[in-house]
Amino acid sequence: MPKRKHGDPAAVPSSLQIFETMTINYRNIIFSVLVSLCALTAQAAGTLTYQGRSHLLMGHILSTAQGTAFGKLLKDKNPDKVYDSDNYMEYWSVIDDVLTLDSLSLLIHGRWETMGQRQLVKALKPLAKHKRIEARWYSDTLLTAWGKQLFGDAIHNKPVFEHHVRLVVAKGHVVKQMRTDNRVDFEGRPFREWGQEVQQKFPVGNYPMMSQGRVAVSLSNITWIPKTGIIDRCSIRFLKPSNLTEQEKASIQADLLRTMKSIPMRTYVVDGKICAELQRFVLPIGKAPQPRKRVFRNPQTPANP
Repeated sequence: MPKRKHGDPAAVPSSLQIFETMTINYRNIIFSVLVSLCALTAQAAGTLTYQGRSHLLMGHILSTAQGTAFGKLLKDKNPDKVYDSDNYMEYWSVIDDVLTLDSLSLLIHGRWETMGQRQLVKALKPLAKHKRIEARWYSDTLLTAWGKQLFGDAIHNKPVFEHHVRLVVAKGHVVKQMRTDNRVDFEGRPFREWGQEVQQKFPVGNYPMMSQGRVAVSLSNITWIPKTGIIDRCSIRFLKPSNLTEQEKASIQADLLRTMKSIPMRTYVVDGKICAELQRFVLPIGKAPQPRKRVFRNPQTPANP
């Protein structure tokens, strides 16, 4: 990741940078749209400088402050806008083991405006101490990250990086740090390719009902065989159609498990556990319905000349 000037909002990867642009075709629209929506949620909250290294901040700190000072600042800056986590970035440092706010960037009328320490002390007086903003109200475990991005973890709405550092904070003081190193466990098919290959290899011909439409299943609680990219176990729930018999469900589930186990997926070791890009997703199988053909007539031309 290229280095950028401190305080520049571009230093935090946007949702468009986190995932490449995806082409969604009608055949895989349910599978692809689910992944697309999940990808858009992946966003860091700013940066934290700790022990001489710049970390991505994976959660906001200012929003946890008691009182109305921060909310009033957002309202004063842009009265017409409702701020959410994508509209401001926080830049912190750990100074003398205390979380200290360096600057804050706000999205105002489509442009980023950065407030320095002096401006923040004036605007957030109730939070100021020793002529700076210290997170004395904050007591929690703060997740930060650095290194190469491995993937975007849609379940937790956070991108996953090579190194995660969890800082245990008590009243603004960093009292403990815990580092985990993440990596690729097996270089199988990328998640989207895996899903499409399962759809292609599933024995649709064994199920006449699939010639009329698709069967959608929800997969969750997935466990993996280490260093193989192969699913060990998972929970399968049928979403549609609702009129499948128990015998049909059992047969489809057996064929689906057999198909999935024949295709290795790219898996990772994250925080000591094996996982894929998504641990819960919807997979449609069967023939996709054909889109209706629309006939456009010239109003001046009779329907039956």
